[in-house]
Amino acid sequence: MKKFLAALVLICAQLVAPVPAQAACTSSSSSGSVKVGASISGGSVVVCASTSTAATKTTASTSKTTTTTKTTTTTTVKKVVTPVVVAPPPCVIQVPSAAAAYGLYVSGCTIKVVAPVTYVAPVTTTKISAPVASTTVSSASDQAAFTPDPVGISASPTSGQVGQMFFFSAVASAHSRSGTVLGKAAQVSFTPVSFAWSSSEGSGGGSSFSASWSSAGSQSVSLVVGYSVSYTVGSGWIDVGIISSSAVATVQVGGVAAVVAVAAPPPPPPPPKPPLLVSANCLAHPSSYRC
Repeated sequence: MKKFLAALVLICAQLVAPVPAQAACTSSSSSGSVKVGASISGGSVVVCASTSTAATKTTASTSKTTTTTKTTTTTTVKKVVTPVVVAPPPCVIQVPSAAAAYGLYVSGCTIKVVAPVTYVAPVTTTKISAPVASTTVSSASDQAAFTPDPVGISASPTSGQVGQMFFFSAVASAHSRSGTVLGKAAQVSFTPVSFAWSSSEGSGGGSSFSASWSSAGSQSVSLVVGYSVSYTVGSGWIDVGIISSSAVATVQVGGVAAVVAVAAPPPPPPPPKPPLLVSANCLAHPSSYRC
């Protein structure tokens, strides 16, 4: 009975204790008969699942024990009347009782009273021991890594002059990834919640950023987006934490353009005056008005 109770306690402990999955991911919550968990490792989210089942088989063992019981039989020896020729001394004659030895005499022999012969007959008995419980534990685990979409940066313009303002926008939106873990459908959701911009001329936050440079050359702007991560395996969404993804954009900044003086064009000539009527042909009468 003690062995049976000890086996039962061991089974309960195995069913209650969590089964660790691989790598940095540890199963913590349940989805039906499967324990699931997730962790952030580098730039990926690792979702893991594990299951454990225990089967108990109870058997009764039997053993056979052979015992003996004694059965006594008495052999009656008749009284010897006539002389008996025996082997050379010493000569011993055995009789079953003192009564049988009374009056018995053989020359050169010794009369000895011995106990009756005992015969032992085997008897088989069966002993049933306490039940014996045997437990078989089977377990399985699996994991999958999910990575968010790459972050992008949109720049306008991509080239300009010293002191010119450049405008940048983050290319990052909410999205999800799907996969299978231990035969169950798994889904991970990524939602952008923070933006961190930086350049040689300053830093800022928000989904957009602007900057200008005081020196010519190739200039870069970096962006780090923080995604809020949650996952589900079968039922219910569980928050994991924040995962970061980054991007870099480069623009070309040129020197100040030289100002070239351009002469102003001459003013256009005045329009001609409208003709006036005269009293006669000027060729025929050159002295007429307006000729």
